[in-house]
Amino acid sequence: MAELELNTDPQSASEKFAWWISQLMSPPFLSLTAILLQAWLIHSKAAWLWALFYISAGILLPMGFVLRQYRKGEISDIDLSHRRDRYRPMLMLLSCAGLATAIMNRSGAPVELVKLVAIMWLLSLALLAVTLLWKISVHCATCAGVCTLILFVGDQAMPLIIAAPAMVWSRTKLRAHTLSQTITGSMLGAGIFYLTYKYIIQ
Repeated sequence: MAELELNTDPQSASEKFAWWISQLMSPPFLSLTAILLQAWLIHSKAAWLWALFYISAGILLPMGFVLRQYRKGEISDIDLSHRRDRYRPMLMLLSCAGLATAIMNRSGAPVELVKLVAIMWLLSLALLAVTLLWKISVHCATCAGVCTLILFVGDQAMPLIIAAPAMVWSRTKLRAHTLSQTITGSMLGAGIFYLTYKYIIQ
């Protein structure tokens, strides 16, 4: 089945709104948000320092790799809208994030932070495995995962979970994914975060 062509030039108000949702809640930004949220909950200087370490090594470094590939013309866009463009960036992410997680685990980083980045690495691995066969929505998987994390924070953060259905609408509106790709991504992200937090972390 041919892939959908991402709408890179939104014209209507709804398309522009969908584009902004996808940009402001992109996987790197949401991952960064989750790391900072966990550091805030731990509320220690060490947690903030380790959070900054992981953001640099596990998020910004892979993002730099994607930008480099884009500038060299090796990928079509920085959103990695084509499945064929995703393999090398995802392998780079798994390598950088996995090494950063191992360093944190061996160096005495706060255990809650280590468990979070380990879950994020597990989600990335699952997404790569699916991507080998099918174009799943990484945006929706990451968003649903972070929204599931928010559920464990407390009732005050509950309104923020509206981001998950908003992302599904955004990705389908922009023709980045089919509805089934967004829903499957959401279920994968929410499932991995829920099961690990419910039965391993708590």
